[in-house]
Amino acid sequence: MFGIAITLGYDKLNHAAAFAVLASIGYFAWPNHRAKLTVLLI
Repeated sequence: MFGIAITLGYDKLNHAAAFAVLASIGYFAWPNHRAKLTVLLI
């Protein structure tokens, strides 16, 4: 497969970055549900 792999070198750091991206997308997509998103993504 062709593609670009974005990695930070450590598996746990990659997962933390992915959850940070998901949280930021969720905050902008559903601004009225920020508390629920925070609880579900932590």
